[in-house]
Amino acid sequence: MQDDNNSLEGLLGEAVAAVEKTVPPSTAEPVSQVTAGAPLKVPPRVDDLAPPSASPLAKEPDLPFEDDLEGAINETVGGDEAESPLVSLQAENEQLTTKNEEISSRHLRLMADFDNFRKRNARERAAERRYASEPVLRDLLEVVDNMDRAIAAGAENPQLLKEGVGMIRSQLLSLLSRFGATPFGSVGESFDPELQEAVANIPDDRNAGEVIEELQKGYRFHERILRPARVVVSAGNLDNENERLSNNNDNP
Repeated sequence: MQDDNNSLEGLLGEAVAAVEKTVPPSTAEPVSQVTAGAPLKVPPRVDDLAPPSASPLAKEPDLPFEDDLEGAINETVGGDEAESPLVSLQAENEQLTTKNEEISSRHLRLMADFDNFRKRNARERAAERRYASEPVLRDLLEVVDNMDRAIAAGAENPQLLKEGVGMIRSQLLSLLSRFGATPFGSVGESFDPELQEAVANIPDDRNAGEVIEELQKGYRFHERILRPARVVVSAGNLDNENERLSNNNDNP
């Protein structure tokens, strides 16, 4: 029995020595030499030691990349919102809408200006057509005045009336020529349906189809025919034609 106690104390002594080596000196209590017969003082368990105080080295390390990642996410969500495709399309749509409204307004103004121009042009053209003969009428008034003078002078002297009518005719021809209307002759010319209008076709010693009399003078207006001449056309010598026909019938 004594031997068993000695062996147990030896084992405890070795365990205490091992604990003293593992526990820091500040926290380990001095272990008294185990004496026989003295009560055994068991050292506290290593697991029951108080946790070491927090040291700067034990502080949780900072992770700067997490802050950078969070900042990048915030910039992507909030900072780049103005440059996102949706916002860019909305801004472009607003610009196009504003530009379309400006173009529509300008188009309406142009249409209104064109309509006013068209109406004004129509009024001016109507006025020009209505008063186009004003210069001719102004010159004709002078002819009427001369005719009144000729009639007044010819009341007592028919010769003066005749001379006055001749002067008025010359004045009228000059006036017509100034405005582009000129007479053309037809007597002695071959009949031309584009220039003359035949009112009679009578036998005559002159060649058939020749204009032998002019009943109404024709006039040109620049390159156009203002009025065709009314003429009498020769049908040729019918007696000579009948005689020639009879001689041909008598020949076998």
